[in-house]
Amino acid sequence: MGSAQLTEGLTASNARWRSSRLGEITDTLEQQLLFELAGPVAGKRLLDVGCGDAALASEFAGRGAVVTGGHAVLKTLCGYDPTRLIAFAGRFSAPVFPGETIRTEMWRDGAVVSFRARVVERDVIAINNGRAEVKP
Repeated sequence: MGSAQLTEGLTASNARWRSSRLGEITDTLEQQLLFELAGPVAGKRLLDVGCGDAALASEFAGRGAVVTGGHAVLKTLCGYDPTRLIAFAGRFSAPVFPGETIRTEMWRDGAVVSFRARVVERDVIAINNGRAEVKP
């Protein structure tokens, strides 16, 4: 993945760091270590809680992992308490690129939350058929 694509939408200081030679080396080493520790990921499920620019989630998806984004549900309905999240599923239906805005639409019926995530700039659904179950 090229550094120009990775730096779109990042803060100016983070973008400068990422595009510097030391930043590129650091990112590469961190990713190599993470993928070595994770081992083969094809078919494994990964929950991306939205703490960065989705570069790692995109790479995991490219290696065959089933990646689901859950930041909005954790924030809005669980108060960032992952122990309140009982079940979580969804389907990626379109890619999300660094710097794009994601709006998550949620509908709650008791403990069950249905959701989808839309890329605002392109008006496409990135995650569809989302379903989460949360503790009160």
